Amino acid sequence: AVKHSALNAVLAALAAVVTWSGAVEAAVPVRVDEDHGRAQLRPHLETAVDPGGSWTVSDVINGHAPGEFRAATGTVHHVGFSTAVHWARLALVNPSDQRDERWLELSRGIDHATLFTFSAATPLSSRELGKLMPFSKRDVAHTSILFKVLLEPNETRHLLLRLQSEDTFFIDP
Repeated sequence: AVKHSALNAVLAALAAVVTWSGAVEAAVPVRVDEDHGRAQLRPHLETAVDPGGSWTVSDVINGHAPGEFRAATGTVHHVGFSTAVHWARLALVNPSDQRDERWLELSRGIDHATLFTFSAATPLSSRELGKLMPFSKRDVAHTSILFKVLLEPNETRHLLLRLQSEDTFFIDP
């Protein structure tokens, strides 16, 4: 059965309590199961700002990015006009013995959003979306940016977001 419950990250995907330096270990992964239709991500997210947009996903995963990830605080964070790249990370755990499909929802104001995912059993994969991408190329033809996240049974999946926009956007979990 397909679950269309969004992991509501209306750009809350810019903040986690995940420690990534060398080995990727989630301090407090978000538990997703039938009892959690929508999950509040802010307590589980960290963000970092890459002012020049020069970090690679390898830099971030291996702890070589010079920026420092920080836990989200407060309610809404207005990023404003910026050429900086914003990174966010978190981990999701599927404690069940069945495959689970979830949706990560970002605000519609982001020009470019790349979701990188991986787990102990799966290699790094990526998916690009954003407000500039035609609906025909999106997972769901919707004005919000929706990433489908598949979780295998008893899997902890790590998510890393790279976000950039030439317009203003905000973080509101």
